[in-house]
Amino acid sequence: MHVVRNLQSLMTELSKMDSYDEVPEPTQPDAMGVVYSFEVEEMEIETEEGEVLNDMYRLRVVADWERHGEKDQMASETWRFLPLYRQQ
Repeated sequence: MHVVRNLQSLMTELSKMDSYDEVPEPTQPDAMGVVYSFEVEEMEIETEEGEVLNDMYRLRVVADWERHGEKDQMASETWRFLPLYRQQ
């Protein structure tokens, strides 16, 4: 539950950024040893009319940790069309 809640919170923060010129650095391990990293990839999406949507991004937050000597991972992913949420 701890990891899921943190993934949701960090994804919310990532998705509210005004630009993705700089991707946040991975976090330091939390109290349970979980490290969260961030991936942002610009996508090339074309509409049915053949127009390219600029500023479309794939956002991913990844949680990595070790439990009982074995590595584990969980991730959250979404797409974001930056102009749709941009503050004027």
